[in-house]
Amino acid sequence: MSDDERAHDDEGEKESWETRDSGSVQVPRSRRRARISEIATGQLHRSEVQRRIADARGPSPARLADLSAIASSLARGLDPTADEEEQLATALGCWTTRLPARRFVVRLVDRDTGVVDLVRSTARLEEEPERVRVTTAALGRAGLTLDDAHHAGLEVVLDYQPDFAIGARGYDACLVVDGQLFGVVGMEYAPPHGAPEGDAEILDVLACQLAATLQRARVRHEASYLSSYLARVLDHARVPIAVLDRQRRVRVASHELLALLGRSRESLVGEELLRSVRTEDRVSIGAAIDAALGTHVASKESLEIALTANDGAPVRLLAHLVPVLTPDGATEGLLLLGRDVTELRELEHQVRHAEKLATLGQLAAGVVHELNNPLTSIAVYSDYLFTKWTRENQAEEDRQKLQRIRQAADRVIHFSRDLVTYARPSREEASPLRLHDAIEQALGFCEHVLADVGATVERKLAVAETTVMGVRSQLHQVFVNLVTNACHAMPEGVGRLVIESEVGDGR
Repeated sequence: MSDDERAHDDEGEKESWETRDSGSVQVPRSRRRARISEIATGQLHRSEVQRRIADARGPSPARLADLSAIASSLARGLDPTADEEEQLATALGCWTTRLPARRFVVRLVDRDTGVVDLVRSTARLEEEPERVRVTTAALGRAGLTLDDAHHAGLEVVLDYQPDFAIGARGYDACLVVDGQLFGVVGMEYAPPHGAPEGDAEILDVLACQLAATLQRARVRHEASYLSSYLARVLDHARVPIAVLDRQRRVRVASHELLALLGRSRESLVGEELLRSVRTEDRVSIGAAIDAALGTHVASKESLEIALTANDGAPVRLLAHLVPVLTPDGATEGLLLLGRDVTELRELEHQVRHAEKLATLGQLAAGVVHELNNPLTSIAVYSDYLFTKWTRENQAEEDRQKLQRIRQAADRVIHFSRDLVTYARPSREEASPLRLHDAIEQALGFCEHVLADVGATVERKLAVAETTVMGVRSQLHQVFVNLVTNACHAMPEGVGRLVIESEVGDGR
């Protein structure tokens, strides 16, 4: 294997979910109320006569005090939650008020496509509003190159091209964030006035301030969108998901997790997860979470967490803990990806219980087989002695004792035979059988249950013999379940079980 191939294999081994580029969420642009419009500023609200007077007088040189006043006014007037359009309108209104006899236009381009995204001006534009040009002087003052302008989709010109009046003079400045050009600001004077000295530098300062303001608005929009996007993903994912901080507190919870626990988002977020964990498991689960917080790699093993819902119901999650890393590689929290296994564990418990019952049935069948021989001997010999003592006119009291022995032996033999039939896996087909016999056999199986609750049995069976089509073992199961459930619902010592059958229409 060559060194290049070996290096490639090493890189493949190191690749993980933390380093692999799995794609990014495309944040849509802010919806524009109008792509191209004229800003209604305080200056424009004045009469046309006043505007013409200011234009006739010409612009006075801008001072540092004007810049300070603009900065203070924007600091007070800008709404930090406003979008790009609102912040741009506020800034242009403030510029026009503090720097009279000047007209401004701002053109923003989409950073991905280079297409004009937004145009705002303080007066009606005479030239093409969507044509974005930038002078070489503006590029030079911003430290940009011709390639930067072409990459942003801007046309480069040598001299300022007027927007508001033919022959007007003006300056332009670049809107730049992190070295990326995304727009141009134009400042123009009414002809025949020239540009006051220092206005180009003033415009550069205003452009820098505006670029930072628009960038903050864009970042807020992207953060808001991504937060909403994450919330939608979590709420539509049919998976229990939570994000924990280093104090084990829940910071994010999916809709599925909230539904399983019967909790509201407000009540769960900010609470330590261990408060919802079953009391006897809190130490072990807390240790497992702390161990995951101390690593930088997701564990391949899942952790089963027994939680308690708001109504006290048990909830079992098979969770996978994934560390959430900071840019410098430190673990700042955990992503808990869960799977609800509550129903699965209940089914497993029922299967294990059924297997135990099946094993017990097989064991009982063997025990009964061993008991049948001595029981048969007891029944036969007690019957022989009873017959003999009857011929010899033995004492009635002794004969009654023998008769009780024989009856008890017969009863145990019949019970054991019925028990073996009940426990044996049924392969029977439906056949005619006597319903009352099946009921009596089921009552025999449930004698201990009836005795435990002190219940009395009242029979109201039909006089006519009732024959039905059915599988005997399955009918036994039905009647045993009915009697057992009834006993569990009875008050102890005063319960009464009524069994009634009735023949109607020959059925």
